[in-house]
Amino acid sequence: MDLKWKSRGSILLAKVGLTRGQLVNMVFAQVELKNGLPFAVNAYATDDGYLPHVPNAETLAAIREKPGKRCRSPKAFLADLKP
Repeated sequence: MDLKWKSRGSILLAKVGLTRGQLVNMVFAQVELKNGLPFAVNAYATDDGYLPHVPNAETLAAIREKPGKRCRSPKAFLADLKP
């Protein structure tokens, strides 16, 4: 194990009240619960909460879409939904 990582990691863990051993236990518990690694291993994952999301074409189109009609009140909004 890289001693620099070990030292920095131990400092960060101590800030949240954990030891390296407790972290290892937590990770293995998550491995068992998820039946796999509790985090993404590649740089292309989009749903792990840690890496930036890379939007697909549909999401990009929705982002670029102009805002829809604005309603002045909830009542007007609901009336607008009726066919």
